[in-house]
Amino acid sequence: MAIPLETAQLRHIYPKVNLNDYLFCLSFLNLVVHLIVKSRIGACDIISFVLNTAVPTERTKGELPTEEVRETCAEIMHILMFELQRGILSTKSDMRAVEIPLLVGLASQTDTLTNMLMAAEGRRLPWLQKLLTYTALHAGQSCAASILASIICNAQTPVQLSNFYNVKQGIEVGIPSVLQQTLQQVFNRLEALASPSLDCQPPVAKLPRLHSQVSTLTGTAAEREETSSSSSSSVKPCHPLPQLVPLRNLERITAAEKRKIKKKQISSSRLVKELQSHQASMVSFILLPDPSVQRCALSLVHMVGFPPSLGSALLTRLAGAVARVYFGSLHRKAEMESLSIAKFSAQGGSKQAKASGKKEAHRKEGNSANCITRLCMSCIDQLSSLPFIRSLLLHYLVDGATYKEHCHLFGGKWTMSLFEPPSSSSSSANAEIILDSAEGSRLADNNSLLNENRQQGNSIALPRFHSSVYHGGVIRQIVKVASSHKSLPKNQVSANVLTLVETLWLCCKEFSHTAQSQPPQWGAPAALAGAASMPEVKTEAMDMDLRPKKAAISESSARTLGCVIVDILTLDSLYNDVNWQDPDFRKVTTERDILVWKRLADMPFLWSILQEFSSSCVFLYYVSPVLRSLVAVVMNHLEVSREARMKNCAQHYEAAVRLVYCLTQGSWISSPLSNVSELFPYVTPYEGYLLLLALWRYIKDKPPSEFETEVKERTCDGSHMLIANSIIHANIDHMGHLCTRMFNM
Repeated sequence: MAIPLETAQLRHIYPKVNLNDYLFCLSFLNLVVHLIVKSRIGACDIISFVLNTAVPTERTKGELPTEEVRETCAEIMHILMFELQRGILSTKSDMRAVEIPLLVGLASQTDTLTNMLMAAEGRRLPWLQKLLTYTALHAGQSCAASILASIICNAQTPVQLSNFYNVKQGIEVGIPSVLQQTLQQVFNRLEALASPSLDCQPPVAKLPRLHSQVSTLTGTAAEREETSSSSSSSVKPCHPLPQLVPLRNLERITAAEKRKIKKKQISSSRLVKELQSHQASMVSFILLPDPSVQRCALSLVHMVGFPPSLGSALLTRLAGAVARVYFGSLHRKAEMESLSIAKFSAQGGSKQAKASGKKEAHRKEGNSANCITRLCMSCIDQLSSLPFIRSLLLHYLVDGATYKEHCHLFGGKWTMSLFEPPSSSSSSANAEIILDSAEGSRLADNNSLLNENRQQGNSIALPRFHSSVYHGGVIRQIVKVASSHKSLPKNQVSANVLTLVETLWLCCKEFSHTAQSQPPQWGAPAALAGAASMPEVKTEAMDMDLRPKKAAISESSARTLGCVIVDILTLDSLYNDVNWQDPDFRKVTTERDILVWKRLADMPFLWSILQEFSSSCVFLYYVSPVLRSLVAVVMNHLEVSREARMKNCAQHYEAAVRLVYCLTQGSWISSPLSNVSELFPYVTPYEGYLLLLALWRYIKDKPPSEFETEVKERTCDGSHMLIANSIIHANIDHMGHLCTRMFNM
């Protein structure tokens, strides 16, 4: 007769025993396995005992068993796995599943088995995987989901997470829909862990006005200074939030599914589809203070995508959360760089090695903040495909950049008298003045111009040469406050401005309906639709500039962006007509124009936005009131300036060059009038005023239009070039080389 496999294995264990003894040993082992299968109470302890005897670990106490005993217990586990598999697959006559007491007992101890699985290696690993799989199939969908959720929440390494795939593959044979309930349990556990953290934070509200609330990620200036000082004095690393491990594992699993889709190994992923229904939960995780949790949540949101079924309320919350984390990452990166520089410069001598280690730690945190910024930009890129959310994002980004907590990141400074409405007399009476900015001492001031005038009116009138004049500021406003402007290094400010402009480009780019559903890879050459036979070109590096190359600006986005900038820089909607009136009318709007000039001087990064998007005639059309005010201020200054050359008026000269550039990019002025900026370095201030006057009259005669075809068809006739030609003739000795630029020769 044929010797069974178990008998052959027993012969290897006991080579000097005859066949009858082998059969006896086999019968005895089958009896032991039968008793184990029938054991319901203490099932987990029995399995743990057999496993520890078959494969002892470092934690095994006492004297280790002999090799024969270990091999016998290993054989018991092999036979037990076979019996459990046969019991799971068998059914009764009435098609009901056979009840296995061992698996019933193990169903209540799945957490213990999962912990054993996380620490298992070698031969213990497949046994525990099969035990959990058989327990899940026997107990049903709820238990199966709990087992998979426990693996996701407890796996600390990718090797431990690989157990999820093996167990899931076995469970889906009998329970195909287990993944939906698994993810539901995972997010239930995440929300239970996040509830204490979320209770400590202010509610996320008033999202349509982002800069009206203080970001919990960045805090106020005093809070950030206190945080940086405490972090510099303490070297203890902060412990990550408990949500980090499950979110990181979900990120790894989703990334693996996306790679399979990219390699066309699978057409779609059920995991990704199920995760799309949990976008609301991921919004709360994005707002948690831990950077690692933010990064994992943003990566999940980016990979899962935004299906059309998401409601507008959820999309609004998601857009607001991404915008807040975006500015928070810029704050964190700036603080890490400043701390690393300060600590590195403060350390010296024998502490140089320790200082270099701290600097490396700060550099890694800065890289993490940079990664979060890029993930925010990727999410913004996806959200911008929806017109409604695109408009919200433009409001959040531009408004947030001008908010007093964020403006210093982009080289701006906050002046309360310019960016806040006039306060009431009661609020001004309770204001505070910085007496000494170096010491930061403060003194409550209850004075205002109105109160001082009342006191002067009650005093005795003295002769004129003995009287004094008191000026306390503007009526209904507080006394002028000393600026507490914080500055960053120029290279960091330039990098932040470039990042902001790139992000705005992602919101404003035109989405063509005929374009491919997936854009080409960054840095890859653009391929035509039928160019499959073209040779493949390999690129050496990825293009990190996210701005679309030669992309058109969406008309709706250009309209929104222009209106946002006008709303920020102008006082109100009065005189905000897009048409340019007679040049003398600027005398009526002098104060309003100066306010626009001062606000733009405090927020210089808005110049970058104006120049970057000036190629859109729609954008220029809606930002026309701002351009008109800036041209008016420059003209008013140049008209009365006594400098020898216009370039000596540095600020107004630079503004004039930028304005001509913007008007030329948007085709508002055509050649050769568009070349007048080349004359600015050689002309006097009054001649510069005359050139800008010619530009003003040209735009007045040919009003702004938001239709590109109409704007590009315009030409400049000789009547608008008379002033420029006269100036060149009067200064032919040092402007002769520019004749070809101004005359049709």
